[in-house]
Amino acid sequence: MNNKNKLFTLACLFLCLQQATAQQFDVTFKSLLQEMTDRTAVAKKPLYPYKSLQASSYNRGSVSPDEPATWFLNSDNGFDLRKEFNNGREESVVMECDGPGVVTRIWTPFFYFNMNNRQGPDIMFYLDGDKEPTIRANFIELVTGKAFVSSPFAVYTCRAGDLYLPVSFSKSCKITISNKAFYYIINYRKYDANVKVETFQPDFMEKHRKLLEKTGRELTNPQGLPKGKRIAFAENINATDSVSIVLPKGNSAIGEISFRLSADNVAQALRSTVVEMIFDGQSTVWCPLGDFFGNVNSIEPYKTWEREVKTDGTMICRWVMPYRNTAEIRIHNLGKMPVNMNVSAVISPWKWTADSYYFHANWWTDKPYTSEHPQDLTFVEVKGEGVYVGDNMAVLNPQPWWWGEGDEKIYIDEDFDRKFPSHFGTGTEDYYGWAGGEHPTRADEFSTPFLANIRVGGETRGFTGAEPHTRGYNICTRSRSLDAIPFNKRLRADIEASNGVTAKPDDLLQYALTAFWYGAGSASHNRPPLKTEASLSVPQIEDLLPVNLIINK
Repeated sequence: MNNKNKLFTLACLFLCLQQATAQQFDVTFKSLLQEMTDRTAVAKKPLYPYKSLQASSYNRGSVSPDEPATWFLNSDNGFDLRKEFNNGREESVVMECDGPGVVTRIWTPFFYFNMNNRQGPDIMFYLDGDKEPTIRANFIELVTGKAFVSSPFAVYTCRAGDLYLPVSFSKSCKITISNKAFYYIINYRKYDANVKVETFQPDFMEKHRKLLEKTGRELTNPQGLPKGKRIAFAENINATDSVSIVLPKGNSAIGEISFRLSADNVAQALRSTVVEMIFDGQSTVWCPLGDFFGNVNSIEPYKTWEREVKTDGTMICRWVMPYRNTAEIRIHNLGKMPVNMNVSAVISPWKWTADSYYFHANWWTDKPYTSEHPQDLTFVEVKGEGVYVGDNMAVLNPQPWWWGEGDEKIYIDEDFDRKFPSHFGTGTEDYYGWAGGEHPTRADEFSTPFLANIRVGGETRGFTGAEPHTRGYNICTRSRSLDAIPFNKRLRADIEASNGVTAKPDDLLQYALTAFWYGAGSASHNRPPLKTEASLSVPQIEDLLPVNLIINK
């Protein structure tokens, strides 16, 4: 064999070894990054089954919904799994998982027990049973993009930070804090035991630098599915009328859809103009246009990876919406005045399989709730199979003080048998990726690829105080990427109605909740269309103020 043939043989052997190494894993750091920008990933059953779980500092005094006196406890900080000594130092264990998995999201405030303490403790990731941490970094710096992870995989939001860099492990993961635990939320996947997962290594950041940069660009400059036929529609819709847009037949998907609404009373039209979508004969989307986009009572621009509202009022949705044979978009004007609607949709190719899911958006509102009696509100309860991918929460607050102390509680499959959620949070603003610590103002509004604090009160009408703070509409949204929640039989997503400040019968809060999920054709839910509620005047602060209550009290 001559030297040329020897070199060729060696090159082939090297390539085969590389391919064999790559093929030994079902889930890799590279595949997880690619999944983050794969819009089709959540629209079907996960290729490799996993449970979406959460570890948090929720108050351990909350043990059962059958004990209401403790079920709504606040002070959700300082709690951990246990204390242990590692390498001669005491650490607080905040998360532990046996088996293959991946940490998908971590949140914590940018202060530590005191607003003046911006240093805080270190966080350690012990992977696959190693006695030395694979990752050790200052906790606050890590989640706010000041350590080895930069935006958009670690972002500062508002007095907090959120880490979205996937940290995968093949055998186990233990996360500890170098001091007492404060507030924290850690979302992670636990794969079936037979799924082979590549364990994260620090050198992945350089090894996959180009893919990280590409993924970051795609997350911050979102585009819909790359191919498709654009369909445009523009029509004036009279009061109480509806119009229909029939989409092309056959295996297809809405890869992107945009709406632009104009009306004499835009605030009202955002609530009373309803979007309905019917796929293969099933009505899976029924939601006021404004609530779908987190724009209640006014146009509020923001940009996330799945949804965007531009300054001119154009509203864009990039969640993929597949169908097998037929699809129809209906626009209902439930108001008392005409509206003008422009719709543009990109219809993309889709190969429908047994694992394909339909997109759902459900809306709910009710009478105002008093802070005197905290209770769990339900975004949606689903029976069947699917994936939960996000939600909006709109709260109308007539007072200039805090409104959102309520924790999220998400039940998945076996959670219903044990009567305890696998996701138990630490506060509404924490769930949506930011933090309190001081009275919010409109300066605290932000948007990132998966989180947005769309509106923070600021209503000055009739107010004589110095700063209205959260007075008016407060609107948050969260969408889920690697932290999406699959379910096989049942899911319920709850959040507490609680301001955590007062307990007075005349301190009322008005809620509107929107849930986004994908489901199998047989999946059912508890959120029928609320036609009457959507047709009513959109609530204003005056509707929540008893006549004897002084506005700037």
